[in-house]
Amino acid sequence: MPEGQDHQAATPSVAISLYGPFAVRALANDEDLTPRPHKSRAVLALLALSPDFRRTRRWIEERLWSDRAPQQAAGSLRQALVDLRKSLGPCGDIIEADREWVSLTKTAVQIEAASEGAGELLEGISVRDPAFQRWLDSVRRPQAVGGMLPAAHFAGLAAAFPAAELEAEPIVISCGTANLPGTSGGIVAEIIASRIGEEISDHVTACTVTQRPSGAAGQNGAAQGGPVADLDVTCNVIEDNGICLAFIKVVHVASGRVLFAKDCRFVGTATSLVGSEALIGAAFEASEKTVAKVPHVLGLSRMATKSAALGQLALHKMFSFDEAQLSQADRLMEQAYEVEGNAVHLAWRGLLQMVKAIELSQAQRPELHDMAQSLTNYAMESKNGNSTVKALVSQTRAMLFGDAVAAGQAAAQALEANPRNPFALQAMAVAKMLAGEGEQAYQMSALGRSYASRSTFRHWWDAHHATVCVATGRVDEAIRAAEAAAFGAPSLRPAYRYLLSLYAHRGELDRAALMQTHLEKLEPGFTLDRMIEDPDYPVRTLRKTGLLKALKKLQ
Repeated sequence: MPEGQDHQAATPSVAISLYGPFAVRALANDEDLTPRPHKSRAVLALLALSPDFRRTRRWIEERLWSDRAPQQAAGSLRQALVDLRKSLGPCGDIIEADREWVSLTKTAVQIEAASEGAGELLEGISVRDPAFQRWLDSVRRPQAVGGMLPAAHFAGLAAAFPAAELEAEPIVISCGTANLPGTSGGIVAEIIASRIGEEISDHVTACTVTQRPSGAAGQNGAAQGGPVADLDVTCNVIEDNGICLAFIKVVHVASGRVLFAKDCRFVGTATSLVGSEALIGAAFEASEKTVAKVPHVLGLSRMATKSAALGQLALHKMFSFDEAQLSQADRLMEQAYEVEGNAVHLAWRGLLQMVKAIELSQAQRPELHDMAQSLTNYAMESKNGNSTVKALVSQTRAMLFGDAVAAGQAAAQALEANPRNPFALQAMAVAKMLAGEGEQAYQMSALGRSYASRSTFRHWWDAHHATVCVATGRVDEAIRAAEAAAFGAPSLRPAYRYLLSLYAHRGELDRAALMQTHLEKLEPGFTLDRMIEDPDYPVRTLRKTGLLKALKKLQ
């Protein structure tokens, strides 16, 4: 149920019949409450056949008003909910809704068991939207209920919705070291292991992080007397002749499979190792790569692991920056949020709207702005809004809305929660640049990029660092960062735009012409004239620094 809504009816007040003619009746007096409008019936049907009787507003809108713009669809759903509550009369409070979710109060609704010969699923609901028809066909398929006849029993329909059977059991992470208790190496190793466990929980909400006693073996991965661990994070530290060595390992306890292993060497003492760039980068790498492997080793039977799997797939599609895959990433992030309610997926969706608003046609921008505003507001209000959530919200507010104050505040909160988070450092760099504090932006960007240097998605930091370097007059460094970004994501248009201008600025016209060719393939309708003359074309930093003038050499 959406946060902030704790209304629960003591006993069911409404019965819904799904097989044969769709019907709704009041249990108190057997009054027929079936709505007359077909789309009102369809809203009820969609909710009644959904995990936990709830769906996001956008999910419902996409099945009943798929041919309408998001704002129009949202308005149609609002009206349908008003009509539905009127139809249900005194039982109208079984419909619960907030800005993101619509749900049925679980204890107030009784689903009628289907008898033999009761009829087909959801008879009497006629909605012409092809998206609704596809959904209806999928739930009517016999194989959707494990091969049973659709009329056998409503309980059999649960197999059609795997999310309804997902376990809410959290992922248990044990953190510790084999170093001797009380030694400097042991204390430092415990700090590092704990950091990795906490950073994993930043991306997978349903985590329980436990501390294993120093010196205890890590084979079972559980603290004494605590829950049995799924993952065991171990860090061991050795000091020898002025050299400090830290060895990090993450293991899937049940199988013994090593998910991540890395050693970091450092000149100095164990205590100086804690704040080193190499060690912080290794910890971020360990958390990111462990999260990516969690669904593979723990399976998809839990909300946390299924949500992580959907989110990871969405990130790979998003960070490809391929136009077709951005919409797929948006839908996957929405599904990930539906499964677990992790605010990080709302924040990623907000950032996705920003990417699409910058790259897509101007006509679509108001709708994308509205969606981004709603998603970022909801993410910030969520109880599980962590450092990464606040960092992503900060970037969206800076780059899409140009709000330096709000972006700076969200970035400051992100850094306060985790001063080592590369996303938070990048967010503060963007906020500082928007506020005109170029040198501070550069320092933040360089540090965040360093921490994320071994990230699967490091081209994200490379691209932003190129922007900061252009703004602060570091042309050579901007070229290196943009080249790295283009190599990591061959569909990343901003990287090619920077390289086109920067190569031309340095007089390397052959290389600039090659970048022009890349952009013409990636971006239908691209021309040098548009890049130079169109004030809405997304090259604001290049325009402000005067670097676009160099493109005239190619005309």
